[in-house]
Amino acid sequence: LMKWTTRVLFLRAISLSAAVIAMVSSQKSRTPESALDAIEATIQRADFNHDAILRTLDVALTGARSTGNKELQIRSLLLRGDVLFKIGASEGAIRDFDEVSSLRGQPDEDLLLRMAEAHVQAGDPDSGQRRIETLLSINPSNSKGHVQEGRLHQASAKKLTDRCEDVMSRTLPYDEAEKARLRALGYLGD
Repeated sequence: LMKWTTRVLFLRAISLSAAVIAMVSSQKSRTPESALDAIEATIQRADFNHDAILRTLDVALTGARSTGNKELQIRSLLLRGDVLFKIGASEGAIRDFDEVSSLRGQPDEDLLLRMAEAHVQAGDPDSGQRRIETLLSINPSNSKGHVQEGRLHQASAKKLTDRCEDVMSRTLPYDEAEKARLRALGYLGD
């Protein structure tokens, strides 16, 4: 005679098995395009399983490469690059975006913006700035490019300001009253 907890666990195991079988069956009938559509919808949520999505994208990319399907390769690489960027794996995102650029023959505006953001996240704002300059040479009125360019300049200015404050605080022997006055005037940070 089974205890009620054992019965509940047994029923849950059966329902889980049925769900897995249904999922596998639907995966077999799914086209690569629909699988990528599902992944694209999934990564819009904040709580997706990064590892599972990356594994699925690796499989999709391998399949696209083996069949020579260039559009599926590009789409898989863009999605994987986006996921890598979201989890902070900037170098991997940059590699994927560079490969997309190679497959296309030239980067488009959206790709250049993604590349710039990935370079900045990777701690290479100079490369990010070069990508933005390329984007703006293609389309001087690209508003997102100008916004990113402004952010790059702002980050660069902050870095220089921080370095100046550090040098000043180490070399200038201000007393506390003088430091407070300079802070109030905006010459020193907190």
